[in-house]
Amino acid sequence: MECPLCGSIQFQDHGKTANGDRKYLCEVCHESFLDDSGKTFCLPQINFLKFKDKRLVQRTVAYLERQVRKLVNFIRGKNQAKSVSNPWLAEVIAIMFLWCISCHVSSPTFDRPLDLNSHHEWLMAHSLVNLRSFEQWGFGNLLGASVLIPKSIEYMQADITNLNKSDGIYLSYPTLWLAIPYLIFKTLWIPVSNFNLQVYHLVFNRLIISIVIYYLFLEIIQLFSKKNFFQGLSIRILALIATTGWMFNPPVLYWMQNVYFCDQAVLLPIYALLLFSLKQNFCFEYLSLNKRILLFLLSLFAAGFDWYGWVILLLITLIIALPLVHKNIKLALYTIQPIIAAISLISIWFIVQLFYYKDGWNQIRATFFDRISKDVPLDLVADLKTIISYWANYLPNPIRLVMLEEKISLEIILATLFLFTISITLLFLLWISHKDDRGKLLLVYGLLVFAPLLQLMLLRGHSTAHDFSVLKLALPTSFLLWIVIPSILLKILNSLFNIILAKKVFSPWIIISGLIIIGILISNDIQPQFLEFAWQGDPSPRELGEITKKYIAVNDLPISDSDGIHIKAFPPQLIWHTNRFIYTTAEVSQLSQKLNIPTLKHLNPVYISYEDETNNQAISSICSRVWQPINETILNRKIRLCRHSKLRELL
Repeated sequence: MECPLCGSIQFQDHGKTANGDRKYLCEVCHESFLDDSGKTFCLPQINFLKFKDKRLVQRTVAYLERQVRKLVNFIRGKNQAKSVSNPWLAEVIAIMFLWCISCHVSSPTFDRPLDLNSHHEWLMAHSLVNLRSFEQWGFGNLLGASVLIPKSIEYMQADITNLNKSDGIYLSYPTLWLAIPYLIFKTLWIPVSNFNLQVYHLVFNRLIISIVIYYLFLEIIQLFSKKNFFQGLSIRILALIATTGWMFNPPVLYWMQNVYFCDQAVLLPIYALLLFSLKQNFCFEYLSLNKRILLFLLSLFAAGFDWYGWVILLLITLIIALPLVHKNIKLALYTIQPIIAAISLISIWFIVQLFYYKDGWNQIRATFFDRISKDVPLDLVADLKTIISYWANYLPNPIRLVMLEEKISLEIILATLFLFTISITLLFLLWISHKDDRGKLLLVYGLLVFAPLLQLMLLRGHSTAHDFSVLKLALPTSFLLWIVIPSILLKILNSLFNIILAKKVFSPWIIISGLIIIGILISNDIQPQFLEFAWQGDPSPRELGEITKKYIAVNDLPISDSDGIHIKAFPPQLIWHTNRFIYTTAEVSQLSQKLNIPTLKHLNPVYISYEDETNNQAISSICSRVWQPINETILNRKIRLCRHSKLRELL
């Protein structure tokens, strides 16, 4: 139970009402309330003449918070005299307002064409090509697997289950992160496009995840409030500041708009699962049926979106089951049943995919060894330096600039150790101050900070090769910078005032005001940082896409040996714009055998080349007199086409 006015849990008995209901007196705002949240609280008017100096700030804050509650009541159309114990509407509106500002900041790269060399936008193209493949081939025919093969005429009679990763069968992840937007688009008749997928991404993985993160931070900060860290409205303001710090991080702005992939999509179910676990105090033995269903769904999405979800679920399962095993094994199994059921369902689906595609098991084995860098000597220092260089982009710009001046130097490692030392210090302070919540705080800290580090080190080959892997550290970074440091600072200042003046009069609002000022100062150059992080690619994929749409018919078979023109499964930006492959002469000669089709003679070969390029002898002899120049160019290089019956000899 807490004071409905200021959120404090420091109160004392204050007699009973005429009806026999027990009353309590808050020691912070000095207002009385009842122990039944459904009844009307006593809200006497504030008399500023009765303030004592040491209570001035606390009483003023309580009064202002009361007015905010009345305003929320008015907005919700209720009697202003009634108390609002959970002003969720105002909180959600505030986050939506911040989300709108963030969309404006990231708008310069919204729905930009998927070009080559832009910052990992091949991942977005991967998702788009996949969603289009579900429409072309049928979700059931692909078993929901990640397939980057357009259904062009040469594949009409082919059995694509015999193809491998280089052909476009991508079986490295569970693919529920693709199935969810596909089902939503299909249900609402929304076409697959870069614009629509980015809108989906902004809503689910920037807006909704920000709301989840806010309430996650709110739960954590409330654990600190028991020892005069923050009280009342200051708790919500601090949680909002920390959420803003996460949302307005330039890499987060980019990943949560321009790149929809499993690494980005998995964060929403994981953070929702952490919030759910914290709300239940990590005690899942006696959940209601509805909560068990919710736990199952969150676990299903976490496991079905990315391997990081499996790491989190493994840790949560151990946290839940280990304390119960010694007491009652049946109860332990019953408690983790929703998680085990979700993991089992995803595992069955993924294993069926591996059997369905001929190259499935070979591919997942090769991918696993590549992710853990089996053949690469273990060098923790080098891996740590690489990860830290990626992570530096998630720090405030002044800190980042200081760190990157010396590239990967001792200062970066020391800065990292400094932040972790701060977090360890906070744990020590909480250890000696919060005996009741000690275990919960350790669990929250482990899942929030150490779980992503564990996943990064387990899959070090993937983590050191792609900077988007470090997105998982954005949340613990905001947690350390905007919650841990202010909490320790407030604790130290209150201790100093208590020693010197024998009073704890240092207001948390001074800390919060300082955080707001710092946030405003470091946010002036967020958009330039965002644009720098986003990069600018070259337009060759869309230029090639325009050429294929204009000059290549459905029954044509495009061929090219030119760099930047011939298209395989990777990079998928080219496939997204052209919606078909363009083969080299060597690939065309093996195409019938590869697709297990007797002949492709019914297709019309079309050779595409740069005008300033010297072709091989066979192509030159066939096309020397029939080259067709076109007006379109690729990166300012003129293009020509060749259509001749002798090109069928290549087939």
